[in-house]
Amino acid sequence: QVRAAADRLNGSLPLTVAHMEAHDGNIFVRDGRPVFIDWAEAVVTHPFVGPLLMLRSATERLGYEPGSSDVERLRDLYLEPFTSFAPVAQLRDLFADGYLLFPVSRADAWRRTLDDAPEPEEFGDPVNAWLEILAEIADGTTTLGGA
Repeated sequence: QVRAAADRLNGSLPLTVAHMEAHDGNIFVRDGRPVFIDWAEAVVTHPFVGPLLMLRSATERLGYEPGSSDVERLRDLYLEPFTSFAPVAQLRDLFADGYLLFPVSRADAWRRTLDDAPEPEEFGDPVNAWLEILAEIADGTTTLGGA
C-alpha cells in the first residue's frame, strides 16, 4: 500500500516545504496573520503528506468525530487551492495517499533522531507508535482526523 501510494503521488503535484507539525501549538496569529514556529522537522515533499497532525489537532479542538463530514470539510478546505491541478475527487484520492505516507515520514524522523541518542528510551517508542498508526490507516481502523 505504501509503495502504491507513493507511486500515485509521484509527479501529481509540485513538491513543497511541509511543516510536518502544523497544529495549534505551532501556529500563532500576529497582526491577523498566521505565524508558523518549530520548523525543525520540515521536509520537502508532496503537499498532501504534511497535514495529518494539523487535521488531527483541528478535529480534536473542534470536537469533530474522526471521519465525519465536518472533518471531510476541513480536508476539502485544504484541497481547495489545488483544484487548479486536478478535480477535487482526484485530489481527495491523492490526499488519502499522502495521509497514509505521513506516518512513514514521522517514523523515519524519529528513527534518525533516536539513532544516536544517549538514552532513547526516555522518548518511549515513537517509531513503532507511528508504524502502528500507519497500519491503522492502511486497514481503515483509523479514519480521517483520527490518526
